[in-house]
Amino acid sequence: MTIDRNDFGIKTESRGARWVAWVTRDGSDKPLDSVLLCGQTRDEAESNARAWADKLTADPILIRN
Repeated sequence: MTIDRNDFGIKTESRGARWVAWVTRDGSDKPLDSVLLCGQTRDEAESNARAWADKLTADPILIRN
């Protein structure tokens, strides 16, 4: 299975004093594999999600569904 980084999207949401971000795929708004990544700021949460998307691109076996 070949996956390109452009296959993934990043969504963010403020939750209390933190921000959460998640990786999406195939136009869905739901987190891929139910993984949420936290950050103190929106930028930090997005950065964490981009890093996770890069790991998924490098090793697609990490994707469960």
